[in-house]
Order: sequence, then C-alpha cells, then structure tokens
Amino acid sequence: MAFLKGDTKGDDREITEAVLGLRKRLISEFTAAYIASVPKIVWKTSSTYQCLIRRTLEAVDGMRAAWNAGNLLTAATMARSLVEIGAIVRQLTDSIKTAAEEKDLDAIDKAVMNVGFGTRIKDLYEDEIAKGEYKAQNILTIIDKMDKKMFQDEKPRLRDTYDLLSEFVHPNSFGILGLYSDNFSGEFRIEFGRTARKKETLLPFLRVTLGMAWLVEIAANDIEKLIPAITEFVPQ
Repeated sequence: MAFLKGDTKGDDREITEAVLGLRKRLISEFTAAYIASVPKIVWKTSSTYQCLIRRTLEAVDGMRAAWNAGNLLTAATMARSLVEIGAIVRQLTDSIKTAAEEKDLDAIDKAVMNVGFGTRIKDLYEDEIAKGEYKAQNILTIIDKMDKKMFQDEKPRLRDTYDLLSEFVHPNSFGILGLYSDNFSGEFRIEFGRTARKKETLLPFLRVTLGMAWLVEIAANDIEKLIPAITEFVPQ
C-alpha cells in the first residue's frame, strides 16, 4: 500500500508501521509523581524524545496532506524538515548510547540540553553560547555525519536529497519557474499550475525522506531500552 496518493511504485508497509509505532508512543503529560520518581536526566531525555516524535509526525502528516492536496511547496518543505529531524535524532541517540556505555552523566545531559535548547539566536543564551553551550550545530554538518554512518560507501544520499529539496523550498529557479510553470519554447507558450509532471520529479525524493520516520522509531526504541541502564548509575 502506498503512503502517498498516486505512488504506484512503492510498498510502504514499513513506513506505515513506523508511523503507527510513533503514534503509540505519544503521551499527554509527565505528571509530578512521575518526575519525582525518576532521575532528572531520565525525564529530560524522555521529554526531548517525546517532542522529537511529535515533530516527526507533524512533518510526515504535513507532507502527506500537502502531497494529496497538490501543494508541492509544502510537501517539499515538510520532506526537507524530515531529513533534518532524522539527522538530529540519529546524532542525539548515538551520543546518548556512547555516554551510557561510559556511564557519563555529564555527556548525556550535554547532548540532551544542546538539542532541547540549541539555538542560533545569541540574545537568548548569550552567556552559554559564549562558552560553547546551547549553540545549534550546523544542520548540514549533522546530515553529512548521518550519511557517512548509514552508508558504507559514504555517498551523500541524504545530503543530495536535502539539497535538491532545498532548491524547491527556496525561491530559486526550481522553487519558482520549476514548480509553477512549463515552458513550451517550440510552441511559444507557457502553461501554469500543471502538477502531474512536477510530482513525478519530486516523488522519489519524498520517498527517501519518509525513511526518517522509520529511523526515529528505531531511535525511540533504542532509548527506551537504555533508560533502565541509565537509571541504575544516575542519582535522582
């Protein structure tokens, strides 16, 4: 069954299962009783992943709704956001795994805080950013790292996808003339608003980004399994 309307080439059962798995992880609240019952780093970590899961689902839902409505700009924007989310989640999860193996509480806390509070707006955390804390890392660097870890040949598959989608998202040639017009130079005419051909161009790249939902589900599962081990060596 295709996840995106009109996609006749893909069987997206794994993606659908991943999205359903993420929805099952959604909770509405960390109660005061829960926060009091576990170490601080546990609820901080779990809270961050709860937000990352929600962001993933909003991007997936937004991309699908926009695609089905023929709104290709929004679909490309949400697909691009999915790559960013996947890269952040992969880096955070790898950092927590390494720190947990070394029983390094400070490293876990730093990784979680840098994701949860990372920003490029200096006025928000002027003192912390001056010390190298809470400064959001360049997303392209994080995407490049994910590419190298996921593919042994180190070809920039996700980075290439991200860059292509960025051309549609930004008001460049692809994002203006490319999305909204077709030039028939031999016939001396231009047509506007034909989305069928544009969808054929974008669809393979959107398929790639849907894999980020699967990646986030795996990461959430990995962190869930790590929580008991972290609880053992971290004081409340």
